[in-house]
Amino acid sequence: MLQYISSKLLFSFAISFFLLIIFNGCAGTERYSETGSKKVSSSLRKNINQIRVQLFSTEGEIKFTAKQNVVISDDSKRIAIVKPGNTLQFNSNQNGIELSIGRTKFESTSFRIFEENQGVITFNNKRYRGELVVEVNAGKFFVVNHLSLEDYLRGVLPVEMGVKGKANYLESLKAFAIAARTFAKSKIEKSNSFFDVYPDVRDQVYGGYDVETEIDNQAVNSTIGEILFYENSLVQVFYHSTCGGMTEDVGNVFSSGNYPYLISKKDGDDNCKISPSFIWTEKYTSSQVINFINQSNLYSTTNFELTEIKATERFNSGRIKTLNFAFSNNDELNVGYRQIRNLFRRNDNNGMLRSTNFEITTQSNKGVITEIILSGKGNGHGVGLCQWGSISLSEKGWGYKQILEFYFPSTNIKKINA
Repeated sequence: MLQYISSKLLFSFAISFFLLIIFNGCAGTERYSETGSKKVSSSLRKNINQIRVQLFSTEGEIKFTAKQNVVISDDSKRIAIVKPGNTLQFNSNQNGIELSIGRTKFESTSFRIFEENQGVITFNNKRYRGELVVEVNAGKFFVVNHLSLEDYLRGVLPVEMGVKGKANYLESLKAFAIAARTFAKSKIEKSNSFFDVYPDVRDQVYGGYDVETEIDNQAVNSTIGEILFYENSLVQVFYHSTCGGMTEDVGNVFSSGNYPYLISKKDGDDNCKISPSFIWTEKYTSSQVINFINQSNLYSTTNFELTEIKATERFNSGRIKTLNFAFSNNDELNVGYRQIRNLFRRNDNNGMLRSTNFEITTQSNKGVITEIILSGKGNGHGVGLCQWGSISLSEKGWGYKQILEFYFPSTNIKKINA
């Protein structure tokens, strides 16, 4: 387990594996056993189907206190196996990283920490498949989880497609496994220096070993190596919770370009109407919305009252393109579609607004708005695969290939070596 210990960013961590050679003693001891010259891979990715997930980064030194047996290797070979209670201190220097275990020091550009027999590693109270790699760049340390692409997906599906428990959801999970694998593969092919993906909404939410479920692993195992292509290129994958009856054209939301398979289309007979977010309502007082505007830094003046809120432009899907606010000082503010969801906050969790597909109702007193009601549909940006829609199609008996063809038309599935 890796935890904070002091202001110098100390951590404790535990890794379970079958013992081979032991670095003996308690914390601070100098007794150790080196593992000899058995070669290991460098700190770079082992193969094209391994992914690197950045779990943590920090400035300055870090310390790991082993609570169970730990195998350590440098860029080229195993250097020690450490017993519980010993501290591993990592500092940056001009050659890369200096690792201190008691009075013994090692230098390398990276260090691997792993379980000998492919077991799991515990980091910050979460278990992960694969291994941890400690690297440094310009004095900043990175703790990165290296693991196979398929094992990574086992930790993605349960949190990105959280609805479980029904066997007839399996085809939607298979479809999502392929979409998530394609997304991850596109990140791998960028060949970034230290890591490929973040473990959160900046990429795909990754929960590691502890979140795995039987049905998600079944979806991954039954689609191993399957990737979504458009002609000879990887599909640019987008997905969201609930489209609200109409998906969205990618060019209306993202600046990543236009793709013929990411177009606005009707989601069947409102496939995602089974979603709890298919229809929603948010109610605000005028002071709440004024506070949202002030906090957004979109408008410099704070002394105003709201006199009107209206959608001046909408996309064909019904989502708002431009939202107009009129103020009592005769000024106006236009807010574009990329800013609307961050401007309004949800009342239940202070998260961003579910979608930009909503109607506006206001209550006024003497020309000044007192209450704003947003009546909306859907949850998310609306581009690509609608997760609740795919679940509905799976329940109706659609296969995963049909589901992917529906949400990513004119694409095809190819199998790579996993």
